[in-house]
Amino acid sequence: MAYQFGIDRGHISEIETGKKNVCLPMLEVLSEGFGISVSELMKGV
Repeated sequence: MAYQFGIDRGHISEIETGKKNVCLPMLEVLSEGFGISVSELMKGV
């Protein structure tokens, strides 16, 4: 996933473990990578 989305693997790990927060530009990268909108990505949060 990190390679496909162009994100450092360590950065994703820090997000997953709560060491880093996700900023809006990262949400945009993730939503584009998953092929969904940011609002769909954040649904239920």
